[in-house]
Amino acid sequence: MMEHGFDFTPVLIFLTAAVALVPLFQALGVSPILAYLAAGAIIGPHVLGLIKEVENIGHVAEFGVIFLLFTIGLELSILRLMNMRREVLGLGTVQVLVTALLIGYGAHQLGSSMEVAILIGGGLAFSSTAMVMQLLAERGESASRTGRGAFSVLLFQDLAVVPFMALLPLLASDGSDIGKAMALAGIKAILALLVIFLIGRFLLSPLYDLVARTHNRELFVATTLLIVLGTSWATGRMGLSLELGAFLAGLLLAETQYRHQVEGDIKPFKGLFLGLFFMSVGMTIDLQLVWTQIGTVLLLLLSLLSLKCTVLVLFCRLFGFPMATAVHIGLLLAQGGEFAFVLFGFAMVLGIIPTEIGQLLLVTVSLSMVLTPWLASLGAYLSRRLTPPLANQEERIQTASEDLRNHVIVGGFGRVGQTVARLLQNYNVPYIALDVDPFKVAQGQAQGYSVYYGSAAQIDVLKAAGLEWAHLLVMTLDHHPERTQYLISDLHRSYPDLEILVRGRDQIQSKQLRQAGAAAVIPEALEASLQLSSLTLKCWGIPPEAVEQALEEIRREDYAPIVALLAKRRKATDK
Repeated sequence: MMEHGFDFTPVLIFLTAAVALVPLFQALGVSPILAYLAAGAIIGPHVLGLIKEVENIGHVAEFGVIFLLFTIGLELSILRLMNMRREVLGLGTVQVLVTALLIGYGAHQLGSSMEVAILIGGGLAFSSTAMVMQLLAERGESASRTGRGAFSVLLFQDLAVVPFMALLPLLASDGSDIGKAMALAGIKAILALLVIFLIGRFLLSPLYDLVARTHNRELFVATTLLIVLGTSWATGRMGLSLELGAFLAGLLLAETQYRHQVEGDIKPFKGLFLGLFFMSVGMTIDLQLVWTQIGTVLLLLLSLLSLKCTVLVLFCRLFGFPMATAVHIGLLLAQGGEFAFVLFGFAMVLGIIPTEIGQLLLVTVSLSMVLTPWLASLGAYLSRRLTPPLANQEERIQTASEDLRNHVIVGGFGRVGQTVARLLQNYNVPYIALDVDPFKVAQGQAQGYSVYYGSAAQIDVLKAAGLEWAHLLVMTLDHHPERTQYLISDLHRSYPDLEILVRGRDQIQSKQLRQAGAAAVIPEALEASLQLSSLTLKCWGIPPEAVEQALEEIRREDYAPIVALLAKRRKATDK
């Protein structure tokens, strides 16, 4: 019998555990993240012991977080990131500093040395980017104000990894000038990011142009993996986090025409390795340690969650977030993060943190991550309860849109508006939808859509939704066509640079709306008639190629303004 050098038994164990538990948890309406955590705990060294080398698995599983940060970068843009600078540099900064100081002070008062207290405070100040962003994506909340606020804090936390990693060797040695070393680490980080940004900005697009001309799918995927892992490796060598490099690579590729193909190619890798990451977290949960020191673990867990939630709620309010959103963000980010495993692990190896304290901290962080899906659900529930009644909707709309820039306003949340909103949400395009049907609004909000009660036919309501800073206005209203026409005309005069896309009933109304100032009009009666005609001709026996050619000729004539608009947008993007 042939002997093979590679033992893929661990791979089979991982796959079996995932296949067994993920469908079961989903059938029960529980997040798949908890299924991966439970699977990891069961097959890990503390229960069945099927997998014992957790550290080696963790190194591979880190690819999941790398690919996650890369896709987050893909869904952003440099302009959108600049628009978020107040929350990233403001809210993110105070959250990390205040949380680290409070936890560090508490640890020092309980008898830890100053060095240990600094590391404990820093390690526990961070939240789980992988856990939170995955939950937001699952629940369709990434583009909501809660999602944007949570992401801003998480992004700064990823940036703040640098100084804390630089602290480790300094705290392990005596007599180091920590302040000077931290300043040098910060300068090095800024220079490194600037170099990577400049190289990527000028080389990525030509590189993908060259690869795309080969029409080789495997080469395209290999190039993407090279960019992601290569940038992560470069930032790692510079003393920064691997995840930050991946995020930067995604941010640079978001400016190119290849972003959607890249996102589709990387998605399977992200899902596979992210599941492995969550399973590796589950393996670190030492149930015996939890049981023997249940009182200490529960006290640490409760203290961590309550302190971080309180700090986040307080500063979210100070930065202008409504109470409902602040509470949601506070509970969403109350857990410890994956960075704690790296920081505390290295600290134990260097002898900075005693092993028994480090193990307690790791168990506390693991359990806090396990509780995150339930905390997120609680936050969503409290957010709905704290939301003002419909009478104050215009104020709510203004509050929800005050940090939006270059966003999309969707007028109407019927079947067409819901389809538009769903696709915008799938691609994390910032938007706000308006409708005057309270049932549709309540149903949409329960499903995670950024929809609010308000009439899109009133300019004052559209202004409250950030019309002045909007990139697009999509009007899907199908009643009062004359009123819609007058509204489009007024908007075009007041906001000549705003591109307005409108749903039209037929060719006659579409022509009137274009004359009023709409950039493009989609006549639904025309498309319906084309589809019905196509089916009729094909059933009669006309060759499909001939039918499609006839339809394309009609579309080319009637959709000429739309084609011109797309060409204009493509030309602006290429510049």
